[in-house]
Amino acid sequence: MNRLTLFVVQAGLGIAWGCQDVSLLIAQEHVIPHASLFEEGAFNVNDGVHATERFVYRIFKPDVRHDAGAKEKLPMLVWFHGHGPLEFSTNNRGQLLYVHECVFSQFERPSDCRCYLLAVQCPDASRMWFGHQGEDGGKPLIEPGEAVARIVQTLCVTEPVDSDRIGLVGISSGGNAVWEFAMRYPDLVSAIAPTSASGGDVAAIAQMKKVPVWAFHNAHDSSDLRDGTLATLFALQQNGGVGWFTEVLGKDVDPHNAWREAFLEHGLLQWLTSQKRGQTPPQSHWQFWKHPKFNSQWLLPAWVLIAATITVYVVLIRRSKRKAAELPWPFDKGSGQMQIGSPPENR
Repeated sequence: MNRLTLFVVQAGLGIAWGCQDVSLLIAQEHVIPHASLFEEGAFNVNDGVHATERFVYRIFKPDVRHDAGAKEKLPMLVWFHGHGPLEFSTNNRGQLLYVHECVFSQFERPSDCRCYLLAVQCPDASRMWFGHQGEDGGKPLIEPGEAVARIVQTLCVTEPVDSDRIGLVGISSGGNAVWEFAMRYPDLVSAIAPTSASGGDVAAIAQMKKVPVWAFHNAHDSSDLRDGTLATLFALQQNGGVGWFTEVLGKDVDPHNAWREAFLEHGLLQWLTSQKRGQTPPQSHWQFWKHPKFNSQWLLPAWVLIAATITVYVVLIRRSKRKAAELPWPFDKGSGQMQIGSPPENR
């Protein structure tokens, strides 16, 4: 190999290696067009001796209108990002990866968004919102999830945030985090929406029985995630809580992505920001007709089949002169409710 060839090969390898960082920056600029709308912030934790942990975050602050000299209080949406390669970092940008398409794409102007939006970035060293270990295998000063709670509490004091309307949304591993967050801080949360997650700790579910849940799953995603979510919702219902489960059709190219349809087709933002802490949400049994498996083209035949089945069932009961028994339904036992479909106000 002559010198010219060697130089070309080395230059090519150098460019290819360097392009990894460049492409990452370009990708972030491309997928996070509204990052400039968010103010940057940082939360530092010190053990009083020498160790310090720093958590960076972005906060979108809507225009606060003044009425008779008093500031209006607005709800807050807290965003827990997932395990994507662009999301975990300390650049204070990656956590906004899906915020634009899920939230701001719904509005003609960003200023039309009438809620605070907080997105804390889970550090590379942690890789988990709760239950993680430090780089040396020891327990860190504070878990990222706990840092989120402290930041929320601080913002409720420094900003006109309605502390009774703080909704959480988590995507993928972030969805598991919102389950855990609601169990640890039930008095801080008005509602949660875990999407594409695997559920939470059913042993501690009773602690969040007053927090309504709307969970989403992609029909093309792992059935283990769906089963884990349903098991957690069932445990919540058994302990007197209320939850809804919606399986989206998976129109996104990513079979794991359920959050996009949750926001754009099911009104998740409006539902989260309208829930009020301590307020019992509307409840209704038998919401399976809202399940996305029932496509519009099959809706009429499905209802005809259901009606025919019920008719036959009633005729058989009358012929046998037996009393009609309540149709067994695995999610209709206990003092709470878990419905397949969407909350009544989102139909």
